[in-house]
Amino acid sequence: MLKSNIADPIGREIHQIMLDAMSKKPEEMEGYCTREDAIVSIESLVTDIVTKLNETTSLPSTLITVDGPSPIETLTFEGYVLPIVKGDKIRAYILKADIRYVPVLKENGPGTDWLPGYMPRKEFKEIENVTKIEKLRKGKVLATYNV
Repeated sequence: MLKSNIADPIGREIHQIMLDAMSKKPEEMEGYCTREDAIVSIESLVTDIVTKLNETTSLPSTLITVDGPSPIETLTFEGYVLPIVKGDKIRAYILKADIRYVPVLKENGPGTDWLPGYMPRKEFKEIENVTKIEKLRKGKVLATYNV
């Protein structure tokens, strides 16, 4: 643990609190979790699917309209998910967390790194980003698509 070297007692106490907080990984902080713990899966029926190229990056982006848990209406996936079509049942893995970048002291030198911290959300959004999609048939996974 680092010790504050500030002479003023109140300033030293505040500085020590900041050093203590910055010496923790984001998932060790109150209200945060690991990325893996923030990923949830939902199963839904595909009602429409559109893939288009992102004009900025020229990479494919797929919008999937689903009949799934409310209020989710659309899933976004960075890439192609062929041959998923209207009427298919899918399992989508969603990062159900807000990302906040947190300053953390570097392990091998002075200064700080900014690492992603995951703050779990209680509710789904109407449009959710997907990290992985599985195409299902009779409860079995036919194909898997990862971002």
